[in-house]
Amino acid sequence: MADSTFRTMREILRGAIEHERESFDYYHSAALQADDPELRRFLMGLAEMEKDHERQLKGQLERLENQLWVEQALTL
Repeated sequence: MADSTFRTMREILRGAIEHERESFDYYHSAALQADDPELRRFLMGLAEMEKDHERQLKGQLERLENQLWVEQALTL
């Protein structure tokens, strides 16, 4: 994989991870402010979905970085 492609993919994944964190914070904060228990559960569910998305993206980023490490090791 070309170094510039790797950097671009890494930046995209890092940006997506940050977006998921911000979304989690938004839904979590809204849930804490909700008076209605059903609405609170709904918002907490959305917050947990964002947390799962973040976990998945971190896994993708780790695989990408491992792939680059292997490629670099093979070219030495």
